[in-house]
Amino acid sequence: KLTQVAYYNIAAIYYEVEDFDRSEEMFYKAIEVDPNTVTAEHARKSIINLKGARKARRPWYVSASFTYGYDDNVLQKPLEQATIVSATGETLDEADQFQTFLLTGGVKFINRKDLEIGAGYSLYCAGYKNLTDNNVLGHIPNLYLQYSDHPFYLRIQYDFSYYYTGGKENGQDKGLFLTFGDGSDDKLRMHSIMPTFTIIEPHNLKSEITLSYQNREYLDETTSDASHYSAAIVQSYKIPNTQCFPRIGYKYGYEDANVEESIYRYHQGLLGLSSHIYWGIQGDFSLTYERTDYHYNPLYAEQGERGDRKYIGAISLSRVVSDMFRLTLSYNYTHNNSNVTRDGQDPYKFKKNLYYLMITRAL
Repeated sequence: KLTQVAYYNIAAIYYEVEDFDRSEEMFYKAIEVDPNTVTAEHARKSIINLKGARKARRPWYVSASFTYGYDDNVLQKPLEQATIVSATGETLDEADQFQTFLLTGGVKFINRKDLEIGAGYSLYCAGYKNLTDNNVLGHIPNLYLQYSDHPFYLRIQYDFSYYYTGGKENGQDKGLFLTFGDGSDDKLRMHSIMPTFTIIEPHNLKSEITLSYQNREYLDETTSDASHYSAAIVQSYKIPNTQCFPRIGYKYGYEDANVEESIYRYHQGLLGLSSHIYWGIQGDFSLTYERTDYHYNPLYAEQGERGDRKYIGAISLSRVVSDMFRLTLSYNYTHNNSNVTRDGQDPYKFKKNLYYLMITRAL
């Protein structure tokens, strides 16, 4: 009567000491005893988890993603459009198709369950069909440390980012918009440090605290250099007996620049929900409210300090279609307005709809 439980427990011990081949063998033996029990179902789920555990113990990692999308109101500045820096709320009032490509890889110098130290590199490329001035190419090497001591987890990452913007048409009519920096100009050199603290709490609660510092050196001789500071906390909760995770979050950011008109601070509130739906589809929905106050607005100084209000709604559906591929379909809506008026109109008011399909492959 205890044979199946014995096999399962032996498999769990092999799993704990990271002898994954023997663990998998014993999980299969447990299933063979009686495939219709709860223990057998747990064994099947554990075999799936073994694949992820094997990947986690490899001394290297690599992944790539490709996105095809449509934006009905492109932002004026390419680094803001790509969410690399915070948006100022100015748009081109033009729509365009776009593609992005992200390649990430690295090595792990230390790779244990409780401690991981490594170095990596990311290549980011964004290309537009018509608005090629908004193209972005980024080289992003990084160093990271990750420490785990349940229920506390810590990750510290340092990035050195070098971005190019603009470019020229290069076969866009053939359906590929990515130019990989052809004809682009040096735009931004940035150092970033990002500690993230995760705490698994009782009663199905989890807290994630993220701090960030960025030093931005613009290379176009027109944009002011800046330092950006931010702190965020997200509290999530797992509803018992479900795969449903509501969350709530808050973020504060401050950007200090060499010129007054580029200094601002913002507060951001978040409500979100992620849940398994059907047929292996994972859904996520979020609402974000952001308030940004600018230190000085030279164009409308007589109206006082500029303040923007931004509302963002996002929904995505994703599904793993094989061991290596994930498909994600997303929609984002943004509405921005301010307290500034010009000829009875708000010059910073805009609405924006963004649709995209992403395919991701992790080796």
